[in-house]
Amino acid sequence: MAAGSPASAIGLRAGTLKAQVAGQSFTLGGDVILLINGIVIGSPQFSQQIDEKNRSLSGDDQFVLRVLRNGDVIELSRSVSVLGLER
Repeated sequence: MAAGSPASAIGLRAGTLKAQVAGQSFTLGGDVILLINGIVIGSPQFSQQIDEKNRSLSGDDQFVLRVLRNGDVIELSRSVSVLGLER
């Protein structure tokens, strides 16, 4: 997770467990994003829906993620301005 990035600012946690499968190195664990602003990851027309939603956000609007963390589903949110996502 890059320091100072929007992902870090909202509180996402990166994986920390190093693994190797068939000669490929991976980092496992960390948060799994399930929803972005109420839109299910991988849902039909996800890209279009998320683009439309993000264009409508500004200032003090909340950017909300629902994530799976350590077996629990939790919500992370921060204002768009804090995350530096204002357009």
